[in-house]
Amino acid sequence: MLDSEVRDELLAKLQFMHDNLDSQIDSSNKTTVKFVEMLDGCKSCSSLLINLVNDLLDLAKQEKQTFSLNKGYFNLIETI
Repeated sequence: MLDSEVRDELLAKLQFMHDNLDSQIDSSNKTTVKFVEMLDGCKSCSSLLINLVNDLLDLAKQEKQTFSLNKGYFNLIETI
C-alpha cells in the first residue's frame, strides 16, 4: 500500500542526496562538467519520481473517496 509515509521517506532521502551532492560541488573546485550533468539528471529524475508518487497518492484518495479540494483563495499569477 502506497501512503504518505513512503512519500515522506522518499523526500527525506532525496533531500539528503541533494544536500550532499550540492556540498560536494561547493567544496570542490575540480568538479567536472560530467558530474554536474549527472547531478542535474538526478535532480530532474527525483522531481519526476516525487510527482509520480504524489499523483498515485491522489489517485488512491480518489478511489477511497477521501479526496478533497482546497477551496481557499490563491493568486493564479504567483502559482504559475
